[in-house]
Amino acid sequence: MDFDDLPPDQAIHMEGAPVHVVGEWLREVFDESNLAGAWPLTDGPFRLALAQSWILLNEDLPEVACEDRDELAEALSKSDQPGHSLWSSFAGWRIIRWRKVLPEWVTDAEKRGFVSVPSLIGPDLEAVMVAPVSGGTHFEADTELCVQRFLVRYTPSGLLLAGIGGVLPVPGWPPTETDPLPT
Repeated sequence: MDFDDLPPDQAIHMEGAPVHVVGEWLREVFDESNLAGAWPLTDGPFRLALAQSWILLNEDLPEVACEDRDELAEALSKSDQPGHSLWSSFAGWRIIRWRKVLPEWVTDAEKRGFVSVPSLIGPDLEAVMVAPVSGGTHFEADTELCVQRFLVRYTPSGLLLAGIGGVLPVPGWPPTETDPLPT
């Protein structure tokens, strides 16, 4: 199902370009198991940090060890994937890892909803909140609700997913994260 065709009863809030980017990214990664389809929607520093972390965790594999790690990270982080022989290993591992650490209501389209108008958290960043949807589209005031935050960056080439959670990735050996961003 295309994100634009999602029935209103399956989402709490679905407006704006940042929500669309996050929705398309989640659909590609989790509904289609297609990281290559989500890669052009992913900010360059996020792509590079993800590639670097995979390389560090797999540097003992012969096919990784025989590569220059900077060149390999650069190749895997290019937006036009799959373009490298190790792409499928990297992409498969990355999707499995996200499925293990993210809540089921993020990785399962039937349980996923958007709960807020995207909020500006920096000069070029907005946060989009994803929350569980179960049987309704409205919540009573003061109802506690679990959310997963996704960060979207405004770039010259358009809106791109810049991070998951309240931090941004910082590429490097090892890749790190920024301090938590405001909520």
